[in-house]
Amino acid sequence: MRHIMADTEGKRRDLVDGIKVYFDGRGEGLSVLLIPDKERPLFHISAEAEDQQTADRLVHQYEQKVIAWRDEA
Repeated sequence: MRHIMADTEGKRRDLVDGIKVYFDGRGEGLSVLLIPDKERPLFHISAEAEDQQTADRLVHQYEQKVIAWRDEA
């Protein structure tokens, strides 16, 4: 969670049930939501965008970030 908070410093965020980060400045248009699993050491990642391709790309981007943070020594 601390890595996500540091990575999204200065961006609009909601911290209810996880971390939702907004990217477009309008509020609801482009965002990613990362929710830690309560029982397993993983995050559930979902995104909102105007099209599926953009949402998929944002989920993949944050999936790669979570993997990199996990693998840091």
